[in-house]
Amino acid sequence: TGIFAAPFAPIVGIVTLGGVIAYLPEVFIGIDFQHSDVLKSLAYHEIAHSSHFENAGQDFWNELVITEILLNGHGNASSPNAGIVSVSESWAEHIGQSFNHLTYGGATSIAAGTWAARLEMTRNEEPNHIPIGIYNDLTDTGTEPTSFDVFGGGSGVVADGVSGFTNAQMFSVLTPVTTNINTFRAMLISAHLGSTSNTVASVNALFTSY
Repeated sequence: TGIFAAPFAPIVGIVTLGGVIAYLPEVFIGIDFQHSDVLKSLAYHEIAHSSHFENAGQDFWNELVITEILLNGHGNASSPNAGIVSVSESWAEHIGQSFNHLTYGGATSIAAGTWAARLEMTRNEEPNHIPIGIYNDLTDTGTEPTSFDVFGGGSGVVADGVSGFTNAQMFSVLTPVTTNINTFRAMLISAHLGSTSNTVASVNALFTSY
């Protein structure tokens, strides 16, 4: 079909979408890293995808896989099915970096300090797309630094007046119908706001910052 999706381009370029779903792996972990903690972060990222798959189901995951193949990556905020990519990739990157901090603490190969500090300073992957830092901001406390979009170059101070949500609570609303960040926000408020001291207004302000 002429589809290109590194690192499977030689295969994907000559098979149908059905063949992609049947024969390509659900997750892919490369080994072209100089430091083991960077590889570990990717491993946690992909394990997060696997657990998300179990929660969201096969139909959700087929849509994600097909979308990322057609986009040859993650696309941007205007891409088709941007919402499903935004939810899936931001959650996996949050888990990858936060669990890496639990593993390594201050011992890290990255230049910006700890993995937790790196996560705290990350906003989106691209402008208004893939809000990597939002899950950390839903759980943490303290002063918010200037946060940056990883590839898009944008920056700004996030309105983080929110704390007290847990990874378990956030994961519980990553269901088959959670196909965009706004749905994630609404379901998190509905299911778990009452167990925290946050207000609807403060949660909405945080999400608007992204």
